[in-house]
Amino acid sequence: MKSLDKKWKEFVFAFSGVGPNFLMILMGSYYSDALNPASLETGEQFQAIVPGVCFILPALFPILFAVGKIFDGLIDIPFAHITDTLSTKWGRRRPAIAVCFLPMLISYILCWIPVGGPDAKLFNTIWVTVMSMIFFAAYTMCLIAYYGSFSAVCEDEPQRLRVSGYKSFFDTITYCLVYALVPVILSGAEMQINTLVFITLPLMLTMLIPLFLIKEGEKYGYPENDGLAEEKLTLKESLHLTFKNRIFRRWLYVNCCTFFGLQMFLSAMNGL
Repeated sequence: MKSLDKKWKEFVFAFSGVGPNFLMILMGSYYSDALNPASLETGEQFQAIVPGVCFILPALFPILFAVGKIFDGLIDIPFAHITDTLSTKWGRRRPAIAVCFLPMLISYILCWIPVGGPDAKLFNTIWVTVMSMIFFAAYTMCLIAYYGSFSAVCEDEPQRLRVSGYKSFFDTITYCLVYALVPVILSGAEMQINTLVFITLPLMLTMLIPLFLIKEGEKYGYPENDGLAEEKLTLKESLHLTFKNRIFRRWLYVNCCTFFGLQMFLSAMNGL
C-alpha cells in the first residue's frame, strides 16, 4: 500500500529530513569555533558558546572529532543492512526512526553543553566526542530508514523523482539558511550560537513525519506479513553485489568528488 496518494503528502514527506539536516549542518559549520573561539574575529564572537573561552583541548579535540566522523561514515553500511532486513509488526523503517529519535535529540543537546566548564578541558573533550558519536549513530539510522522508505511510499519512478526533487530543494534551502542567515541572526539578535541551537531544536520533530506517512507492518500487511517474500542477503553478499556494480562505482566516485568540492566551497564562503 503506497502512502503518498496525494500531492501535498509528497511535499510533506520530502520535508521530513529538514530539521535533522539543518541541525547537523549547523553543527558541522560552527561547532569547533563554538567550543574553541580562538580563530573568531571580533564581530564573530556570537558564534562562540562563551566569547573568548575555550572548553576543549585544541590539540586533542580535532583528532577525536575526526575519529567520530570516520565512525559516522563506517556505520552507514551495517545500519543500512539492519533497516533493510528488519521485520517487526510495526514495519521495517518506522521502528528504526522511532527508537533512534530520542537518542538523536538528547545527544545533540548534550553536545552543546560542555558540562565540565572552562577548567575541565580534557573531560569536556571526551564528553563532547562521546555525545557526538551517539548523535552521529542515531542520526544516521533515522536518515537511512527515511531514505530507504522512498521505494515503499512512492507509487512509481516519476513519483520518486518528484519527492527526491522536493527533498533536494529543501536541502539547498537548508544550506543557505545555515551559511548565510545564521551569522546574521546571531549578530542581529546578539545571541550566542548555543542559544540559537536550543531555540531551533523543535525542528528535529520533522523527523517524526515518516512515522505517520509510511504504511507498513502488521496493519497493512506489507512487507512483513502478507507481502511478497523478499530474498534475504547477508551483509557480506550485499557489499559484494554493491561494489561489483560498475555503474554504482562510477556514481560513487563522482558523488565523493562533488560532495568534497561542495564542502570546500561552503566552508570558504562561510569563512569569507
